[in-house]
Amino acid sequence: MQREIVTDELFLSKPSAPAAAEDLTAAQDLLDTLTANKERCVGMAANMIGVDRRIIAVDDNGAYLLMINPEIIRQSEPYQTEEGCLSLTGVRASRCGSRHSKNGPSRSSSMRLTTAMAS
Repeated sequence: MQREIVTDELFLSKPSAPAAAEDLTAAQDLLDTLTANKERCVGMAANMIGVDRRIIAVDDNGAYLLMINPEIIRQSEPYQTEEGCLSLTGVRASRCGSRHSKNGPSRSSSMRLTTAMAS
């Protein structure tokens, strides 16, 4: 089910709790909300739909990836970029690290997933 985007900065700034099996419905809602906003968004965290759990959904060129309890395991040299957010207005400059995976470096931090599902 598609959910409304949360804009409460206080809620969005709070750390999220680990996700568990009972959060799979929220994970599906996150994926549904990302899909509904695919023209203006490539990734969302569960707090953006009002769920304070460690769940992320990403559109990787049409292949949707749902990450549950991802962990950053390694970082390399940062680079400057800009990011937008459906929950907050405006564009912000940010510093990101480089990811290292089996397929070589890409443009974000490396993550280990304790659970991963694709749709």
